[in-house]
Amino acid sequence: MIQKHAGCGEGGRWGGLWDFPRFALASPGEGDTAKALIAGVDSLTGVLVRPLRQLTMLKHSVTRFRITLECHLTEYVSRRAASGAAAEVAWVTPAELDAYPLSVSGRKLGRILEV
Repeated sequence: MIQKHAGCGEGGRWGGLWDFPRFALASPGEGDTAKALIAGVDSLTGVLVRPLRQLTMLKHSVTRFRITLECHLTEYVSRRAASGAAAEVAWVTPAELDAYPLSVSGRKLGRILEV
């Protein structure tokens, strides 16, 4: 599942891009990652998932900030009724990701999923 990037408007830095749902997690060892994944994906997309395993970790910089992305594989469970504030999401296979403008990190994760 990917979602339309909500961080900035169409004219902003990531305007018009799609990405995998992303949100801040507690530092390692500080909290339950599975519960945080379930809550984070639900709050962004309205989708209930079952965490399976950490897939990979991607590191990059944006301006002066170092960013570490923990990429987790999850399984779809259900989706609650969409509300007006629900994110625009698309269910696509890894092969279909080429049809979507993705962020650089989203494209990297897509290549990992294709393997």
